[in-house]
Amino acid sequence: MLGVRITLKASCGQGAMEIDLSSITLRPFKLIYVDDLMLWAGDDQVTKFIGDDRFRADIGYAIAGKYWGQGIATRAGKIAVNEIFKDFPDVLRLQAYVYEKNKASQECYK
Repeated sequence: MLGVRITLKASCGQGAMEIDLSSITLRPFKLIYVDDLMLWAGDDQVTKFIGDDRFRADIGYAIAGKYWGQGIATRAGKIAVNEIFKDFPDVLRLQAYVYEKNKASQECYK
């Protein structure tokens, strides 16, 4: 998970605030950044624009290398998807994240 670090260098001229956009950087998320996260995650004015996570679920898997290419992940994934929608009827969206170069995993999730 990546977080965004912004150090604002703002100046107010004629009532408008200018922000130095070159100060925006990405950083790996660490637990010590939770206060920064909560600044926006706990703000209803912000979160109303990012959707309702109550109806979304994530799925993923890991398999030992010696079992790759045998259809295990594809079969297990189909079983898991059916169970998720059966056990959690309020889930409307099931999503998975796959590394771009991992073509086999991309096929599993189709």
